[in-house]
Amino acid sequence: MNAHPYCICIVVSCRSIQHLLEGGGRGAYKDDHPWLVANEFLARAKERDERLVILFATDDDADGKPVPLHFSHWSTIEKLQVVELHRAKWETVCDFGTLKEVNPIW
Repeated sequence: MNAHPYCICIVVSCRSIQHLLEGGGRGAYKDDHPWLVANEFLARAKERDERLVILFATDDDADGKPVPLHFSHWSTIEKLQVVELHRAKWETVCDFGTLKEVNPIW
């Protein structure tokens, strides 16, 4: 299975990555923005039997101190749920597979 030509990138805290890794490296990410374009990308990727990659970037260290923004881990999106809770209020839940560390050369 090939990767979709586009990917999704998000910024999370280093602590969030650590919690995910301690819990087995799989998980879900919630956001209060509608990931409508990501949802379209995922639908196209599934139609073409491709994987949609999600990149996790962090801008802090394990102690919460700021560091330059860098890619930390990546995974593939398994499912996206975009829901309008009520007028102009959205929630997106992104389920992803096991996190893999980004090679330091990137």
